[in-house]
Amino acid sequence: MITYDSWKALLTFVYNNEHSLFYKEHFTKNNFNPETDFSTLDDIIKIPLLTKKDLLSVPSENLCFVPQSEICSLSTTSGTTNGANLITFQSPSELTSNATALEHDDYGIDMLLFSPIRAGALLYYYNQRKQVTLLGDIHNLPMSCSLAAQSNVRTITTTPTMAIILKKYIAAQPALLKSLTYLRLGGEVISQSKKEYLRELYPNLEIFTVYSSSELGRFASQCSHLSKNDEESLYHPNTTTHHLEITEDELVVTDFSNKATPLIRYKTGDLARFTEEPCSCGIPGPLISFAGRSDRDSVRAGGFEIRRDMIEKPILALQDVIHTDYEVHVHEKYIGGKPFLRLVINLALRDGVDDAESTREHILQTFINKLRLSTTTSFKNMIAAGLFANPEIVFVTFPSKVKATENIILH
Repeated sequence: MITYDSWKALLTFVYNNEHSLFYKEHFTKNNFNPETDFSTLDDIIKIPLLTKKDLLSVPSENLCFVPQSEICSLSTTSGTTNGANLITFQSPSELTSNATALEHDDYGIDMLLFSPIRAGALLYYYNQRKQVTLLGDIHNLPMSCSLAAQSNVRTITTTPTMAIILKKYIAAQPALLKSLTYLRLGGEVISQSKKEYLRELYPNLEIFTVYSSSELGRFASQCSHLSKNDEESLYHPNTTTHHLEITEDELVVTDFSNKATPLIRYKTGDLARFTEEPCSCGIPGPLISFAGRSDRDSVRAGGFEIRRDMIEKPILALQDVIHTDYEVHVHEKYIGGKPFLRLVINLALRDGVDDAESTREHILQTFINKLRLSTTTSFKNMIAAGLFANPEIVFVTFPSKVKATENIILH
């Protein structure tokens, strides 16, 4: 539980910081002064919300609040928002995360398999916790699995998509099959269907997922009990290092573990809810459930990346009948070990346009013919190949009080 004194110290640190004026300018612009406007924990809601757009609006060096000598690593996002990469700085944390309560004593040697640009910060994170780590190469999986076998790796930490690809290379290493016990997943949204499929692929492994971001690190984790939940993906929030709140169904996080780039009331874009149902593991406090993204630029499902710009091409071609607001729900299933995807597209008809079968068919065919998954792969061909179902068109009325809805949500 984060105390009032911790909040006050963090706000004072960023507001009077000698290395960066970012928060002083951000707070001033939003009519907030932490020296006069923050006197109790109830005043947290007065602190202006922070978005990724706010962070990208300044040079990356403006987001560093400590001397260079105190920086231990840098982290970067994938750059899906307008093609821009957000760079943040990390400093060693003096806080002890309650995530350690979820860790096994027998994780053994852990092989990290992430893109090189993200692996550095992760490697530092595990080294801080004295986790013996082998850094794998996602571009050479046979060699990585061979090294893992020789090193008696007990845990592999990677993304859900990489875990699926990895199966055949692990199967080719009998020694690794014998030593491997845990699969720890993170770095991307995982649907319940993909989770179930991974259990089919790895029936003898205990599979955990962690919830994290490049900007905030790990802020929610699963214990053994939650990892086996087949109905809902629930997590223990890391309440000693992060303050989590939900504003209009969106998760907002404050990071108390990183002085180099502290993020205060940062809008994650994750749709979430708290549940008071206790976990049978005995760890106190609420659990958190994630339900996708509130403003997702892209999702990865079934080996495909579905991006906002792909959806916008048919949307723009239909401006005579629909508004620009939309929601795309990507439903992912694995049938016989192969992915099968179905898109449910929520659209708003323009005034005067009838909800007629001919209108619905016109919109459906426009999506089928104009949506492309890459420069060489058409949506129409993937439907013909049995990898996608015909999309389902649903006409809805989006709330007028919010800005245009442009969401891609993975199920």
